[in-house]
Formats: sequence, C-alpha cells, structure tokens
Amino acid sequence: MARELAACETKDFFSRIVCGERVRWKYCRDDWDRVPQCRVSDKSRE
Repeated sequence: MARELAACETKDFFSRIVCGERVRWKYCRDDWDRVPQCRVSDKSRE
C-alpha cells in the first residue's frame, strides 16, 4: 500500500487524489479508521 500511495504522489493534483482513493479502497476494506493510511474521520475535531 505504501508503495502504491507513493506512486500516486508523482501524479498531477486530480489524478493524485483519484489514485490515492483507489489504493485506499483496495487495501482498507475492513480497516477504516484502524490504521493511519485508512483514516476517514478526524477525531481531533470532536
């Protein structure tokens, strides 16, 4: 996952966002909010 996310960082702005979201959906399925790369909420705002 880290390698794929790093590869996304080389893309232009919009492609980078889409790429990152695709990678996260691929790996985070049941791990949303359990690992840093799969964070969906900002608990510091609560």
